[in-house]
Amino acid sequence: MIIGVDFDNTIVCYDRLFHGVALRRGLIPEGVPAAKEAVRDYLRRAGGERAWIGLQGRVYGPEMRRAPAFPGALAFLRRCRFLGIPVRIISHRTRRPFAGPLYDLHRWARLWLRRHGVFDRRRLGLRPGDVRLLPTKAAKLAAIRRHGCTHFVDDLPEFLRHPDFPSGVRRILFDPQCGAARRGPWRRVGGWREAQAALLPKDKATAGLFLAADALLKKAGLPGAAALEPLAGAANNRVFRVSSGDGELLLKSYFRHPGDARDRCATEFAFCRRAWELGLRCVPRAVIRDSRRSLALYEFVAGRRLRAGEVGADSVRQAVSFWRGLNAARLGGRRCPEASDAGFSTAEHLAAVARRLARLQGLPAACDLDRQAREFARKELGEAWRRISAFVRERSRRLGLELDARLPRREWRLSPSDFGFHNAILERGGRLRFVDFEYAGWDDPAKTVCDFFCQQAVPVPAGYGPMFMRGVLGDLPRSRLHRERVAMLMPVQRLKWCCILLNEFLPVGLARRRFSGSQAQKAAQLRKARVWLRGLWRPWPEGGMGKGGGHGIR
Repeated sequence: MIIGVDFDNTIVCYDRLFHGVALRRGLIPEGVPAAKEAVRDYLRRAGGERAWIGLQGRVYGPEMRRAPAFPGALAFLRRCRFLGIPVRIISHRTRRPFAGPLYDLHRWARLWLRRHGVFDRRRLGLRPGDVRLLPTKAAKLAAIRRHGCTHFVDDLPEFLRHPDFPSGVRRILFDPQCGAARRGPWRRVGGWREAQAALLPKDKATAGLFLAADALLKKAGLPGAAALEPLAGAANNRVFRVSSGDGELLLKSYFRHPGDARDRCATEFAFCRRAWELGLRCVPRAVIRDSRRSLALYEFVAGRRLRAGEVGADSVRQAVSFWRGLNAARLGGRRCPEASDAGFSTAEHLAAVARRLARLQGLPAACDLDRQAREFARKELGEAWRRISAFVRERSRRLGLELDARLPRREWRLSPSDFGFHNAILERGGRLRFVDFEYAGWDDPAKTVCDFFCQQAVPVPAGYGPMFMRGVLGDLPRSRLHRERVAMLMPVQRLKWCCILLNEFLPVGLARRRFSGSQAQKAAQLRKARVWLRGLWRPWPEGGMGKGGGHGIR
């Protein structure tokens, strides 16, 4: 949906301005109604066509700064931005008047737009290129076609009836005086409130978020929200860029489900706030949260996501620096919870993956695709799991580790969890900002290493394994043993990530994707899981020393 809107007499209301200027210049008596058409008709009847042309030049030029917008026009543009609907202002307006002083009419129009916040990203957010002021009707018609408008709002019936008006574009006649014929190739609206009801979707959920964001900003002592722009790419939550008079922030609406009791909002907000207390600026600043609605406002980080293949030594060094900064002061100590899916013994790691696998193996056969996923989990994943379990038990015995022996508390480390470059934003200048800490907390550092190299969206080459392990495990009292544990746990965590790829087949996972608006497809996820399983036995540097070997599974 792209909405095109005329400018003069559609967004800008000139009725009282034409009347007032004409009175001051002695062109009309006071009895003429305060309407543009009434002033025009009076002057033409009095033989004052040249006076009318000169009056237009004056009003559309330097007097324009005093013209108001039609009631609701700017609110309509604001609502379009809030809903993420593109708007193009396309107007037939000559550069110079036909008579009188040669004002630059385009300049005065753009000054009016700037004065009313149309180009202000914190208010209405149109770009200068979204406004086209064109010298002829033909050029205006071509621009409507070129910009791909699906709807066009104009005050002139003759323009909407033009034989070259682009076919397929829905015509909206803006007629606040109700003076045009009701019948025509258009939908007639009497004002912008009616236009909003006719054109814009009634998204109550998003409207509620906008009001909640506005209230949160004011509670934080900041100017209220001007616009809410949904951001793509979030797989678990709904994320928006919030514009206010003080700049831009990020609003996060967290997924909640009866089958998942984790308070993601509280976890992530507390993690970011404590990281800032430690002086770590590679995470967004936490501003304010609404625990009842599971909403939080954060600093908006401008930049872009890393792409697969872009990860290099500098990226890994920044990740290590972040990790070491978190654990230098232990981020508030015992106030931090355990990470989601944390494990502190070999048995706990095995049990966590076994639970995921059991859920997939018990999938109901709702459709053929669900049956395929269930059979994949029962056969291929089941066979891989039996081999992995046997390997882990044998390797634990060789290392002298009891399966149920828990790591000493001093060897726990704070983990961002789901840590990787899929959750990083690259700023100008090359600095990385890490995001998404809703599962953060205390965890086994060997598991963190495995997860870091298992995430698939922006994979980390295994060649950086020794470098990352030195940074994460190097300060542990049994660092060599923990490197051996990474090699032992790597196939366990790889199979866990294979299960994670199939979350869309589970009720809670599917509900989470629907909440966030993610378009992940079950069939695509099943294909990815099959490919990932084929790479399950990829070698991993034995003990982190880079001497080949692999994990020993055959």
